[in-house]
Amino acid sequence: MVKSSAVILLAAALLPLSACVSSGTTNTYDPRVSEWKPGVGWRPAAGSAGPKKTSAESLRTESREAFDAASHRDALRGYLALRETYPRSAEAKDLETAFLIAECYYHLGEGEYASAYPYYQEVLKGNPREEMLKTSLGRIYDIGKAFLDGRAKKTFLGVPYRSPAFGVEIFLGEQGLVTNYPFLSYSEDALREVAMYYFDRGEYPEAEQVFERLTRDYPQSTWNASAEYFLALSVYRQVRGVDYDLETLHQARSKFNVYLNHHPRGSQVEEVRDKLREIAEKEGRHDLMIAKYYLRESQPQAAILYLRSVIFNNPRTDAAREAREIFENMERRRGGG
Repeated sequence: MVKSSAVILLAAALLPLSACVSSGTTNTYDPRVSEWKPGVGWRPAAGSAGPKKTSAESLRTESREAFDAASHRDALRGYLALRETYPRSAEAKDLETAFLIAECYYHLGEGEYASAYPYYQEVLKGNPREEMLKTSLGRIYDIGKAFLDGRAKKTFLGVPYRSPAFGVEIFLGEQGLVTNYPFLSYSEDALREVAMYYFDRGEYPEAEQVFERLTRDYPQSTWNASAEYFLALSVYRQVRGVDYDLETLHQARSKFNVYLNHHPRGSQVEEVRDKLREIAEKEGRHDLMIAKYYLRESQPQAAILYLRSVIFNNPRTDAAREAREIFENMERRRGGG
């Protein structure tokens, strides 16, 4: 009985170890005293009488083997162990190590994008070769867009949360993609993504600023027509009503006319013409409102000035038709008709 119990206890003690080994890339062996094998993952070095510290060169080599085998979590553990154990080594300082750490996080999915980003930034600051540079810039764009879209998350005290503002920072911040690499096609796309993010949230002043920047700095962009349309629409959406200052309304009209001048056959031409008719109606209603005020105050000459403004400046509006009727009635009364 005692002997069989000892066997059971021994088996139970060995079970976690065998489970770790058989589970491949999910085992918990420390890469600093292990070696990596395909299909197995990190495990104690073969033939070792006891744990033996892995060299920096071996850590890098085996981590790369794990990466090439798409065992990204194992590769990440190896590269992080390399940097922690041998921080001053050439292997740890090699720019490719930072790049591959970033790539590991990136391939582990959107939940790890926040961890990948600073390593890509490290790569950009280190004068990388062209292929590494292009890949890093593309990844940063993907990460920024994922945050803007709410797909990627940051973590605070272990709690994940969406942070579109972090996406804006990745694109437009002091170290942002557009800020430091303004001549990339990625930068044009990033500006549009940020502008549409603000527009879709109804943050029209912010959207206006970014669309203005896109149209100004990238006049040949494939997004130019769309950007000019949404720029005008962003301004128009800030109009509070005809009883307020008309400056915003005039700015919107100017922006819509820019679109028509630049893109007379653009896909938003009919929408723009509709908006210009709406603007004309609002402008006419504004002056008509003032004319009616002066009539109530028994100041017909001042009223006539505003009635004429409606009629001549916005002739095809309902406001102009009403202004004509009022003006004609005033003329008849003055003529005794």
